Amino acid sequence: MSEPVAKPGNEGPVRPIVFLHLPKTAGMTLRAILSRVYGAYPIEFIGNLGDEVKEFAVRPLAERKRFALISGHMPWGAQAMIPGSRAITFLRDPVERVLSAYYFNKRAPNALHHRVINDENLSVADVIDRGLFAGEFNLQTNMLRSSAARTPEQAIESAKQNLRACAAFGLVERFDESIEYLSRALRWPREAGAGFESVNVTANRPKAAELDEAVLGRIRRESAIDRALYEFASDLFDRRNAPAGGQNPDGQNPEETQGR
Repeated sequence: MSEPVAKPGNEGPVRPIVFLHLPKTAGMTLRAILSRVYGAYPIEFIGNLGDEVKEFAVRPLAERKRFALISGHMPWGAQAMIPGSRAITFLRDPVERVLSAYYFNKRAPNALHHRVINDENLSVADVIDRGLFAGEFNLQTNMLRSSAARTPEQAIESAKQNLRACAAFGLVERFDESIEYLSRALRWPREAGAGFESVNVTANRPKAAELDEAVLGRIRRESAIDRALYEFASDLFDRRNAPAGGQNPDGQNPEETQGR
């Protein structure tokens, strides 16, 4: 029996979809849910190495168009690899995301800064002081902005505009609500998120509120752009999930615009 071909249609889950997996935003949990929802169709989870994304991008168009879903640590614009696809993504509180990245690097042998953090017993403050996490602070904005956005002001406005253009998006801190929203917007089955919970990969790590206020203040200042994006996303999420009859910022009901 041949594999099903991903074709846009009015039956089954909305497709094709590109999941822009921003690091440390419950991506592994989402991967399991996406596998459940799109498992009857051709799907591909692209590895974290840039070469794997490039390899997929140069495949023949006919082959790429077969996929109902691709997922990976890819920036805005990756949806162009499958013409007609829509993007989805998840965001996370910037402080919690940076802390999660630190503890991931601390525990995972294959993480970029694992060796130096453990060999030199570097704290969160040490990592910040050394500039090791310079690329982490506003990573969500940097991944969601369009490539033409250069200044911080352009980056945040571009990321906001692109977030609005997503077929749907979620917030890690409101995981269950997010899965319900994605299910409505993308015609996922009601049981899509059943049995799954948003979990921190690093168990028992300190929460932001448990850390030194000076360190938290430093992370907040360094992540100011991501904070602005996250606050915008939270407000947009509320508006898109208003009671029946509510309108999104574009003046239309979410179900009328998502998944076209």
